[in-house]
Formats: sequence, C-alpha cells, structure tokens
Amino acid sequence: MNTPREVVSWSDLSSAIQTNPNRTRRPALKQGISIPTLASLSWLPSWSEDTTCTVPDVVSFVLWARDPLYRATTASGRRTMEMEEAQALLLTLEASWKSHNGRARGWVRKHIEEDLRGRAGGGEPVADFWSTGREKKRAALLIDYVCIVRNLRVAVWWPASNSVTIFPMTGGQGDVWQLNGDSGRMLVSDRKFNVSAAAASTLLMSGVGISWVPPASVSSTQTMAELTTALAQYGVSCPKGKADAWRSLQWQRLLASLNGATNGVYAEDEAQA
Repeated sequence: MNTPREVVSWSDLSSAIQTNPNRTRRPALKQGISIPTLASLSWLPSWSEDTTCTVPDVVSFVLWARDPLYRATTASGRRTMEMEEAQALLLTLEASWKSHNGRARGWVRKHIEEDLRGRAGGGEPVADFWSTGREKKRAALLIDYVCIVRNLRVAVWWPASNSVTIFPMTGGQGDVWQLNGDSGRMLVSDRKFNVSAAAASTLLMSGVGISWVPPASVSSTQTMAELTTALAQYGVSCPKGKADAWRSLQWQRLLASLNGATNGVYAEDEAQA
C-alpha cells in the first residue's frame, strides 16, 4: 500500500529557504587548484603549447581548426568526426584533382585514397604523422592535398630537428596556424593560434636555432639553368651551389604565395613542381 506523500506549498518552501542561515554561503574552493600558466617556448619566444588537445594528423587538424565542437567533445566523439571528415575528403578527391590541378601539384590519387580510407574506416592516425610529413614525400603530399581542399595553411615546427615548414607551400589561402610537429599540439600566442599570411615569413625566421625547409613534397629535379632562370623571374640572383639555389627558389615561391601572388611568374613556377 502506497503512503500518501505530504504536499508542501511553495509559500512554505520559500519561507524555509529564507530562514536558512546558510542560504548565501557558497561551496568552498578546493585548496591548491589554480589555472595553469603556459610557459613560453624557448625555441619560439612569446608562443606556448596548447595542452588541452592533441592533433595527431592532418585530418584531426582540419577539424581542430574549423569546428570548435571537435575541441570540446569526447575522444569517441572526435573519432567519429575524424571518420566523417576523411570520408568527405575521399568523396571530393576526383573533383579536387581537376579543380586544383592535382597532377601539377604531384598528388598521387592512389596514395591519397589509401591513406584516407584507413581513417574513414575508423583507423588510428599514423604514429608520428607530422614527423613522417617532414621526411616522406607521400605524407607531405597528403597534407598538401587536405590543406588545399580545406583552404588551410599550417606551419609545422620540429624543434628536435631544428626545422619548420608551411603546408601548402604554394596555393594556400588564409592565415597560418602553428603546430608543434614533435608533440602534435597547437601553438598559441596572445590567445591566437595563427598569424596572418603577411606575418608568417617573419615568424618563421624568429625561431631560435630553427631554419625553414621546403616540404618533402616539393620537386627537386630542376637543373641549375632552370633554377637560375626561375630565380631571375623573382629578381633574385642565383647562389652558386645547386642545393642553395633550389632552396632559395622555394623560399621565393613561398613568399609569393603568402603575399597572394597570382601572376604569370608564380603560375609558371608552379607548373614546374
């Protein structure tokens, strides 16, 4: 048999609340809790690592940069979003190949399909993905493809290797996000995770003991004569050594891209890649 519940009127309840001597007392904060202070990086002054979320590969980077929900959701939620993003990147591959001149950029459709299919099926990100992107042409081309399709730029810093590069080196759009390729964490300065394209080259040169290097996806097959001609179109004299001349050309191409160049000099140079 159920016992009838006693009904308490709102006036009685309100009166009880008002007579409670502890009604204005708030829970005490646990001692020792404080907001962590991000320490400035020794190799990039005024910048710090965001330790709230790891960005293990280029698929996760796209979501981190474009969808605030990705940063706030659970690990399983992020994995679902990564699968959906990889599937979307696969679906647009053919159209993107045509619209962005994939052949000139060196994209290999078979490799891109294979690399994205694993992520689209729920697979784990490749271990040390960003380090692989520094060393391997295939990984660098995947980063190039995804960044071009999603209109993103990212500077990847590898302090352990004293190097930094920007993906994509040419043809990119928008501001330049900053990422530590050794730890897979985004970099932040003054509550911002990116810099304008115009300011990016200055930031690249501000790393302590760190030098800019072209992405592993960039062609290095030009002859010395071709390098000399290409540099002359930028109004730059050609260094004596072929390696220095090639690196100088890639730097000029990067600067042109960051400055939004779309003239014939840039177009012809791009076609050689």
